Amino acid sequence: MRTSMKIKMICALGLILVSSYSYGQEETAQESVYDEVELVLDNGNKWKVNEYMKEYLMEAFKIIDDVDLTVNIKGKRIAKKLLKLKDKSVEFCIMEGEGHHVLHRWLVPYVKLLNSLKLAEYVDDEILYFEELIRAVKEFNTYFV
Repeated sequence: MRTSMKIKMICALGLILVSSYSYGQEETAQESVYDEVELVLDNGNKWKVNEYMKEYLMEAFKIIDDVDLTVNIKGKRIAKKLLKLKDKSVEFCIMEGEGHHVLHRWLVPYVKLLNSLKLAEYVDDEILYFEELIRAVKEFNTYFV
């Protein structure tokens, strides 16, 4: 391989490493901001989630609710569907201010659960993740309408 080609490849790899490291830091920094936010009600009332966003969340919650943990649950396939619904709901997020921060505080652990479910290797792990997702849905319904 020619020297100029090697230099180009090294530069490209370096750029990829730097950009992926920066992305990871931004994501971690963003998550840590929301970690400091408490899940609280809006002066005693549930936070209002816009209807477009809520439509996809409710569809995801129905899928979670319909899972029968006593049979082969196909967690990876369901996780992919739930992640697509999460992406669609986030696309329609128009919340601002404290309500947005509180929603994001709930959403970050929910998304981590979805990703963990997608990567789960064993049925027992899938069941545990679904149990946590069921709790996450209950928590959502406690703070949001």
